[in-house]
Amino acid sequence: MSNTKSLSPHRLVVALGELTISETNVRKASPRFIESLAASILAKGLLQNLIVIPSSKEGGAKYEVSAGGRRYLAMMLLVETGKITLDYSVPVLLDTSENATVTSLTENFHREDLHPIDEFRSFSTMKENGLSVDDIALWFGITNQAVIQRLALGAAAPELHDECLKGSMSLEQLKILCQLESHERQKALWFDAPDEWSRRPDRLRNKIRGEVAVVTVSHKLVKFVGIESYLDNGGAVNHDLFEPDTESVIASPELLHSLAVTKLTAMADELGWSWAEIALERDWQRLQDFKRVYRTHRELTESEAATAELWDARQSVLEDLLQTVESDSDEEEALSTEYDELNKVMATFEEGLLEWGDIKNIGGVYAYVEATGKAVFEEGLIRKEDFAKLRNDGGDKGEKEEGVTPDAGISTSLKEYLASVRASVVQSEIVKNPRIGVVLLCHQLVMNTFFKPWLTPYKYLDVTLNTHTDALSKHGLEELPSSEYLMALHDKLQGSLPNEEDLLSFILELSNEELQGLTAYCVSYSLRLHLLGKEADSRYADLVNLLGVDVSSYWKPTTENYFMRLKKSQIINSLIGAGVDVEGLNESMKKGELAARAGDLIQSSPNWLPEELSIV
Repeated sequence: MSNTKSLSPHRLVVALGELTISETNVRKASPRFIESLAASILAKGLLQNLIVIPSSKEGGAKYEVSAGGRRYLAMMLLVETGKITLDYSVPVLLDTSENATVTSLTENFHREDLHPIDEFRSFSTMKENGLSVDDIALWFGITNQAVIQRLALGAAAPELHDECLKGSMSLEQLKILCQLESHERQKALWFDAPDEWSRRPDRLRNKIRGEVAVVTVSHKLVKFVGIESYLDNGGAVNHDLFEPDTESVIASPELLHSLAVTKLTAMADELGWSWAEIALERDWQRLQDFKRVYRTHRELTESEAATAELWDARQSVLEDLLQTVESDSDEEEALSTEYDELNKVMATFEEGLLEWGDIKNIGGVYAYVEATGKAVFEEGLIRKEDFAKLRNDGGDKGEKEEGVTPDAGISTSLKEYLASVRASVVQSEIVKNPRIGVVLLCHQLVMNTFFKPWLTPYKYLDVTLNTHTDALSKHGLEELPSSEYLMALHDKLQGSLPNEEDLLSFILELSNEELQGLTAYCVSYSLRLHLLGKEADSRYADLVNLLGVDVSSYWKPTTENYFMRLKKSQIINSLIGAGVDVEGLNESMKKGELAARAGDLIQSSPNWLPEELSIV
C-alpha cells in the first residue's frame, strides 16, 4: 500500500491579514513589477488563488503563502498605499501535503512565459472587443504608452508575427516595421530584402525614411538649440514609437539649422571680433586658409614672477611624489587634491595674463558646434589677405615671434614630453623619406648663403647639425615605434661606418640612395620640433603635411603617458574633445580611477591626438 498522502488542496477564502510568506516559497529573488501587478489586482481582483499551508508559528499569521508570493506582496503594497485593508478577502488553496516546497516549485516550474507575439495579439484582441487604451492600461497596471506600443506590434502583418515566432525576425526589427501602417509595405521591406545585411535595424530605418539624411532628436544641433526652443519656434517632431529619445526625427531641419546659426552668431558676436564665420561643422581644410595668432602675455610684476616661480617648483615636486606614492592611498588622494587645486590657481593666473589687444580690430572667430552640442570658437584667425596689413600696422606684436602658444594649463614636463614625441615621429619619417631630409638641409644652406637667417624665425634645422638626442632620450621614448625604428637603424649604420680617417673616402663611394639615407638620418637629429613655442608648432604642422604621416599610428594617449599627467577637469575635457561619451565621469572621482577610465574610453576614438600633436 502506498504511504503517499493526498496532495489535493482545499479551497478557502481568508483575510489578507491572516497570511504571511512561508520559508518554503521557492521564489527567493527580489520580485519585479510589483507595482503593475498591484494595479492589476486592484482593477480586476485576484484571478489566481494563492497556495498556503497552516502556520507553525504561534501568535502570528494563521497561514503561510508557499506559492504566490508576488501576488501577496502586491496586495500588501496596496495596503501600504491605503488602497485596501488587511481584511481584504483572498481566495487560497490550503495545501495539506507534507512537502509544501514541492507544491511551490511545481507551480513555478511548469509555468511558461507568454511569447511576446501572443501577448501583442491578445492586446489587439482586447482593443477589437471594445476596450479603450485607458481600460487596458488600468487592467494591467501599465502606462498608456506601453499599451499603444503593444497594440502597434499586435497590428503588424501576420506574416511578420510568424517570422518572429520562428526566430527569423527580432523584436527590434518588428518594432521598426510595425510603425508603417501598410501591411504590404511591411512585408515588402522584409521579404524583398536581398540579404540579411539589408534587414539590419539601421538599414530598415533608412529604407523607411527613404534613404535620405535625417536629423534625429539626439543630433548635436538639437542639443545646442534645445528641443523646447525648436518647438516654440514652430518646429515639429516625428516621434518614434519605441525609441522616442534617440530615433524620433526633426520634421523641419531647415528651421533647426536657422535657429542654430542665429544662436551661434549671437554668441560669436559677443566675443567682439571684427568678423565671425559660422560653419556649424568644423571644416579642417577651411581653417588652413587662415593665419592664427594668439593672445600675448603682459609683463609680470616682480611679486607675480616670484609667486609663479614658487608654484612651478611646487608643481614639479608634486608630480615626482605622485609617481612614487601608492595608488588610491590617502597620501595619493591628498597630493592629487593639492595638485589639482594648484593647477586651477595657476590656470586662472595664466588666463589673466593673456590679452588680445588690437588684434581684434582685424582678426575674427570661426564658430561651430561639436558632437556634444557645445559651441566652439576658434579665435585669433587672420585672413591671408589681411596678414600683411597686420604686420605693416605693427600688429605682429600679437604674434610675439610668430605667435604665443596658448597655455592649456598642462604641466611644462608634459608639454616637453609631447613635443619630444612629435620630434621623434617626424624624425623617423624623414629618415624613411631621405629626399625630404636632403631638401631640408639644402633649404637651410640656401637660407644661410643667400638670406639673413638671423632675421627670420623660419628655421627647420640647426644647420651646424646640433643633435638633440639627449633632449629626446630623457623623456623615455624608447618604446615609441618611431624611436625603436631609429635606435635599430642607428646601430646598423654605426656598424657599417669606418674609422674617422677613412670616413670621407667611404662617403664618396656611397650610391646616391645610400648617401641620401645617411644624410637624412643625420639631418633628422637636428630637428627643432622638441622645442616649445609657436615656431615649433608651425614647423611641425608643415612637416607632418609634407610627409603625409599619421601621427596617431606612432603614439596614442594612455592612462600612464597622458591622462595621469593632467588635471581631472582636463581629463574630462580631453575625452569630450575626442567625441567620447563622458557620462558617469566627474571630478569627484579619484584621479587614478578617472585616468584609468579615460585610458579605456579613449580607445573608441583611436585617431584622436591632443592639441600639442595635432596639426590644426
